[in-house]
Amino acid sequence: MAIITDNSTPFVNQRIHNFCGKHQINLKYASVWHPHTNGQAEAANKNILNILKKHLDGAKARWLDELPGALWAYNTAPSEVTQESPFSVSFGMNVVIPVELEHYSPRVEAATNFDPEDLQTWVNENDDSRRVELDLLE
Repeated sequence: MAIITDNSTPFVNQRIHNFCGKHQINLKYASVWHPHTNGQAEAANKNILNILKKHLDGAKARWLDELPGALWAYNTAPSEVTQESPFSVSFGMNVVIPVELEHYSPRVEAATNFDPEDLQTWVNENDDSRRVELDLLE
C-alpha cells in the first residue's frame, strides 16, 4: 500500500512515519497542488493586475468597474504555455458569449452543425438553467 501526500502537516511527524513503517506503507510526497501555496494564485493575480493596468490608462479609481472585464479576459484568453484558456482547462470547452448565440457565429454553427431548431432549444434550456441558478443564490 502507498500513501501519496502533498506534504501537509498531518503527515510530517514521526508518529506517522513510524506507523507507516510498521504497517509496510510507503509514504510518498507529491508536489503541492494548492494554488495559494505553490505560487499559481500569485501568478494569476499578477496577470489580472497587468490586464487592469492596460485597461485603466492611469485612472486607478475605475479599477472596480474594469475588474469583471479583466477577469473575463484572463479566464478566456489562451495561455502562451498551454494554448488553452483557464475556462477551457476547467470546463473542457471554449466559452461561448451570448452574442454568438444570437447571431450564430461560425464557431457555433460548426459545433451544432447549424440546426437552428436544435440550437434554439439549447438556448432556451440554457436560459432556464440560468434562471434556476439565479433563484437559488442566497
